[in-house]
Amino acid sequence: MKKGITAIGIIILVVFTAVFLAGCESLVEMAERANLRAAQEREARQARVAARDTTYGITDKVGTPGPAGGLIFYDKGNNTGGWQYMEVAPAGAEFSAAWGGRGLEVGETSQSIQSGSGNTERIVSALGTREPYEGRNDYAARKASTLSYGGYRDWFLPSIAELEAIAYNIDRLGKGDFSQRMAYLSSSEYDTDTVRALIIGYQHTTGDQILYEKDQPALVRPVRRF
Repeated sequence: MKKGITAIGIIILVVFTAVFLAGCESLVEMAERANLRAAQEREARQARVAARDTTYGITDKVGTPGPAGGLIFYDKGNNTGGWQYMEVAPAGAEFSAAWGGRGLEVGETSQSIQSGSGNTERIVSALGTREPYEGRNDYAARKASTLSYGGYRDWFLPSIAELEAIAYNIDRLGKGDFSQRMAYLSSSEYDTDTVRALIIGYQHTTGDQILYEKDQPALVRPVRRF
């Protein structure tokens, strides 16, 4: 009888040990999987940061003063085309204006970064000295392009992507004295009656993109390249 009990005990012990070891192996595997997921998430996060830094031209120069008294918000990484950096004008150069030309489509304005200067030239070429809707000579693109500030006259109306870079690289860090939750005009046209604008300081670090009526005044913060 005792031998039977001992045999049963050994069987139970063997089974228990096997179950215990299997459980330990499962815990080890779970820990390894968790570590692998954490490593993958870190790599993905680092990739996102690197992509964002590339998109918004983030280097040590970004956020530092520019030659016209503004703040550098974009570093292209090279000086092809005769420029490497973009600076946004200080709050003292900010103004309110309508985009102008309601009912007229300028066409071929880009949303991308580095396109604001070309956009501004197209807008001024299309709308002329006085935009055709209300006869304004102080519409946003023209007023930005004729601005003289900080000893420079090469300012322009930023594209929507350039505004987003400003929001992320400057306003997010509490710099630039931007009016919070107010619309800033871009040089990126949407259609005959509306343009893309950015509400800076609202919810998202890159601002909130909206469509804005061309004949309604909004804030403008000119930028320049050097």
